[in-house]
Amino acid sequence: TINNAIGGNTNNLGSVQVCGVSTQQYINFIFNGSSYSFNAPADSLRGFSNVFGSYTNPSNYTSVSGRTNNPYQYINFNFQKTTIGNNALLNLGLLVQGQTDSLQLSQPNSIVTVTEFGVAPSGFIKGSFNTTLTNSIGIVYPIQCTFRVRNN
Repeated sequence: TINNAIGGNTNNLGSVQVCGVSTQQYINFIFNGSSYSFNAPADSLRGFSNVFGSYTNPSNYTSVSGRTNNPYQYINFNFQKTTIGNNALLNLGLLVQGQTDSLQLSQPNSIVTVTEFGVAPSGFIKGSFNTTLTNSIGIVYPIQCTFRVRNN
């Protein structure tokens, strides 16, 4: 039972569970030894699964993204498939404070381990990956990420 007075303004109820299912959303990652955390509702988080594809995107892929505005930082990545299990990481974009160079996936066979994959629009996508990114002059940066976002 939650006892909380609801008013006309924004009402922060924290993480709520309904029928045993948490509504918590986050993207947490460690990039080059520094920790970053994006959490809903303060930050913008999104998950999207595409089973049909288009001329620019393959079918059966999932996209996850998060951003914060103070300071502006983001992470977005796509992985193959729309199911629980080990899935191929297709690409990863990242902008964090102090970063001045573009980054590419270093390991072309990186894996995203998906442990929860709920149906849109009420389900959640949860998983993790551990890989490296390389900048334009060949410096390699480690990144570890855990995430849970609503499948929109």
